[in-house]
Amino acid sequence: MKRIVLSMIALCAMLCATAQVEETKNAPKTPGMEQLQLAKQLAIYGYDNGSATALIEAARIMSGVQYDALEAKVTRGEGQDVASQIGDRKMTPASLIADAKKLAGDDKQLLALADDVNINGTGTRGAVGGERGQNDVVYGRSYNDYVVAFKKGIIAQVGVSGNGNSDLDLYIYDENGNVIVADTDYSDDCYVSWYPRWTGNYLIRVVNTGTYRNYFTIVTN
Repeated sequence: MKRIVLSMIALCAMLCATAQVEETKNAPKTPGMEQLQLAKQLAIYGYDNGSATALIEAARIMSGVQYDALEAKVTRGEGQDVASQIGDRKMTPASLIADAKKLAGDDKQLLALADDVNINGTGTRGAVGGERGQNDVVYGRSYNDYVVAFKKGIIAQVGVSGNGNSDLDLYIYDENGNVIVADTDYSDDCYVSWYPRWTGNYLIRVVNTGTYRNYFTIVTN
């Protein structure tokens, strides 16, 4: 009898483990998340190499990403509001174009290219559904919490792309405080996806493990 009970417990554990793996199985990133991360990498290259052209192209890509306002309840941890030694890179189309113009100097061709970018393209599009997001900042050694509702059985996706100043980690918690899925690699590009087991609110936590504040974009599907 004892063996049967132990076998049933082991079987239940295996089934639960399988269900958890299925729930947190990653799916391809949405086009908006892919484009934002591509623009971020291009912008960092532009800053590191003094390339106005790279900043202009990054702004162009970023301005083409359309999403609704995130409309999430936000809680911010108390941390270090410290600028990086290389300065703040806010990673918005407007800030990228402003910095590109500084690098361009009197180059009329580059200035014309910069003026051709619609810096007001990114942001709320007014449509119902689709990707949601916002630009934000998380202080050093701190976190931002966002409470967002997701529907049962429909894949939920969250992407974060920072400005390169520090490492960001991304955690998803259910209403019971359990970690559903996380991305804790050593970068400030994060992505997770999962299948909610019930419709309800989930807590999205963006953790800045570094010293300097990080301007980032967060997007959900």
